[in-house]
Amino acid sequence: MIYPNRSVAGRHLAEQLKKNYLNQINNAVLLSILKGGYEIGKEVEKVLKLPHLVIPAVKIKPESEADNTLGAYCFGHIYHSKYISRAILNKYLPYAQEEFELICQTTNLDQDQYSICTNKEIIIVDDFIQYGYTVSAVCQFLATLNPKKIYVATPVCSADCIDFENNIEEIFLNIETDFYTPNQYYSDFPKLDLSVLEN
Repeated sequence: MIYPNRSVAGRHLAEQLKKNYLNQINNAVLLSILKGGYEIGKEVEKVLKLPHLVIPAVKIKPESEADNTLGAYCFGHIYHSKYISRAILNKYLPYAQEEFELICQTTNLDQDQYSICTNKEIIIVDDFIQYGYTVSAVCQFLATLNPKKIYVATPVCSADCIDFENNIEEIFLNIETDFYTPNQYYSDFPKLDLSVLEN
């Protein structure tokens, strides 16, 4: 399926969540991964009327190789490909940590704000999931808050995505075997910056 933009995809995801999961998630907290996930989360919030927070997570990658993601970082938690050596990871991790701290300073986000997630169902949304590193780093952080359950929801997911932990329920509307870029599945997919939070 090809979506016109993130907003339409978010509405589609929201309707599926309402139709199939409303009884399980009526007391949940909605978390949107910055930045593209926020566009999805806004639409889900409108339909489900849930408390909605954004959460930062940063990909660990060589600066010159934007598509070569090694892992991800979120509030001190690191998830990385099992094929990446610790030496390589440590080489690029400081750049991700620096970017993460800058995002937190710019948006006034800190981990204490997520205490609302304790003993609650959590729905994490993003605009697409390719490998799952970013979501996994977020889930590692959230696990320290003892949520009841975590749902990961997205309109588009690559078939190459990692398997999440058993206590995480996956809600993927489209699982794509020939995933190369999210532009395959969105007619309009602009790169976003933190100004997305001002809309």
